[in-house]
Amino acid sequence: MPIDNLSDRVRIPRLGKIRLGIKATTAKGVEYPKAVDYFVCPDEVKAVYGQTPRELDIMFPVEELEQFAPQFLRAYSQTQGLVCIGDGINARRKLDTETGAMANSKTLNWTWHEMPCNSQECPEYSAKKCRRVLNLLFLLPKVSGLGAWQIDSSSYNSIININSMAKMLKGILGRCSMIPLTLVLRPQDVSPSGMKKKTVWVLDIRQDIKLAELAQKAQLPPSKVLLPEVTEEIPEDLYTTSQLGEPEEPEDIPPGEEGTVVLGQSQDDTTEEKAPGKTPVDTSNLPPEDSKHAPSTAPRKSVLAKEAANLAAKTATEKDKITFVEKMRELGYKSKDAIREAIKKATGKEHEWTCTDFQITLALAEQKHKDQSTEEDPDVKAFLNMEDGKLL
Repeated sequence: MPIDNLSDRVRIPRLGKIRLGIKATTAKGVEYPKAVDYFVCPDEVKAVYGQTPRELDIMFPVEELEQFAPQFLRAYSQTQGLVCIGDGINARRKLDTETGAMANSKTLNWTWHEMPCNSQECPEYSAKKCRRVLNLLFLLPKVSGLGAWQIDSSSYNSIININSMAKMLKGILGRCSMIPLTLVLRPQDVSPSGMKKKTVWVLDIRQDIKLAELAQKAQLPPSKVLLPEVTEEIPEDLYTTSQLGEPEEPEDIPPGEEGTVVLGQSQDDTTEEKAPGKTPVDTSNLPPEDSKHAPSTAPRKSVLAKEAANLAAKTATEKDKITFVEKMRELGYKSKDAIREAIKKATGKEHEWTCTDFQITLALAEQKHKDQSTEEDPDVKAFLNMEDGKLL
């Protein structure tokens, strides 16, 4: 007899990390992280995508954003590892039991303590020893091996891009897992506060196939899979040694590279306020007071996502069909043949339609109706007929 909610779960292994920066060396022989404009990949990934790829074919194995893209404010120590993790409201910090200060290289005994998390007033955040960190977990279907890969980023715009695309996919298709996507590094112009406008490289997700083809792929039910826990090793491409509480950073770091962390670093790529928004998250995943392990990001169920996935795979009922036909007739599709042709153009399907098929068809039909209405507008026609109304 299988164990409920345990025997049906699978945890896939982590195959490795892909980085957004490299280690450079100063004239004095001191290493520091330097941003690059390509993915720094292990050999097995280079074998497929080359030495300096800017695009990777990926899939997210699970639905919950909190599982495949956990995001926290994190502070690390080179000797203690993770020493503080928070969400902008609540935090857990590793404190020295003797001094009460944050654990460091001299700490012998420590415990985790809960405390408020306010980046506006946090000295570690001001000193850039603490920063927002996105741990992105994904599959590389074209690379040998079964497991997940991880990329760490502290870029404001990268985090926004990943979150936005995941939510858009769920909104349109009802899910975001096991759908072929392209993870890219692309240039973006930013104007950081107190600095000149510059171009940085940020993470983004792109999809080149048609929406109708994506909708068909989304109707395949995703497997119930657990990602590996996020590795809590220090992301060396995000932090300098001085930010880890070690000796001060050398003064002869080349101009413009001091404090360089990851492509599209937070101080360079945000036009918003420096402190991140205070969106509450579930801190129950953080370690207990007597734990000596870094906090894990335990999976959280998304009822809405599951319902949306069920809707995407649901074959349309007679009631759904009647409602759909009425809306299409309002948009000018008067005959059954015209409606069938519209569905075929939008989804490529001639039968066994789902609710998602109807939604896609309606969206395209409404856009076409809107465009036709604009072209028939008398003012628009008059403008287009004017000799001086030509667009240069």
